[in-house]
Amino acid sequence: MPKSSSFLKGVMPLVYAIVAVPVFFVLYLWFLVDGFGLFGEPVCRTEVQGRLAGLSGFDFEISETSCFFDPAVSVFVSKAGEKKKTLLFKYFPLYIGPYPTITSIGEHAVQISVLRVSSIFCRRDEWDALTVKYDIGIVDYPGQSGEPDECQGT
Repeated sequence: MPKSSSFLKGVMPLVYAIVAVPVFFVLYLWFLVDGFGLFGEPVCRTEVQGRLAGLSGFDFEISETSCFFDPAVSVFVSKAGEKKKTLLFKYFPLYIGPYPTITSIGEHAVQISVLRVSSIFCRRDEWDALTVKYDIGIVDYPGQSGEPDECQGT
């Protein structure tokens, strides 16, 4: 027993170095490559932060998408009770939360309020029969034109 057990004790570090270390290294590189998106899309995670149903006749969803340290907050709208969503407003927050508030200001009108954003990606002032007003406190990086692009899509 002394010869075989001492042989195994001597060989195990070598087996570990040949098998386990390269496997760990490959898994680590795969995480980094996938996270940075070098060979495809970066890893993105979306979490719904809130839903409002029936506000001024429409449903709203606030979600946060983070693609490898690049968070964005989006507000979607849909007709009351329908599943098809349309992007209404998207911005990059300065910090995580607080999220925008959406309040009814009329029969088919809402106001989206947020205290501070880093920059605005896009926004819509109208969708279907809905009118949207914005109350945005501070925009740290307003962009070159000063006005954000209109959100695309239906």
